[in-house]
Amino acid sequence: MEFNADAYVVVYSVTNRASFHKARTILNQIKSLEDVDRKAVILVGNKTDLARLRMVSTEAGRSLATYQQCKFIETSAGINHHVDELLVGILSQIRLKRSHADRPVKKRNSVSLDKMFTAASSIKNKGRIKQLFGKAYRKSKSCVNLQVI
Repeated sequence: MEFNADAYVVVYSVTNRASFHKARTILNQIKSLEDVDRKAVILVGNKTDLARLRMVSTEAGRSLATYQQCKFIETSAGINHHVDELLVGILSQIRLKRSHADRPVKKRNSVSLDKMFTAASSIKNKGRIKQLFGKAYRKSKSCVNLQVI
């Protein structure tokens, strides 16, 4: 499958579990593309105004987006809820991905905090590392903030 796009927006209905499973399949296909790291990928749960008919939880959508390393937002096209945020977010993601792709790649000799925790020989050392790097360790890339990569 060959696509030439700046962004991939995969939309499913929160009232239809089959559409969510199809969205997962489509995201898997997108993630297998060669240059996907240079493209914006956003998962959208639509029809949030139909709360009584909801079959796919917000957490399920967020979890899939986190797993697929893409962005996530829920909208309701019917009542225009978060539609503007989605459109602005698509443009922001395209711009961020392009500027990120244009940067020269620098090789870093760094060690992840997880490796440091594993390498730490005592609970006391782990506590010190968490104290020093706690904020950085707790922060993770947000799948719901469309204004950052």
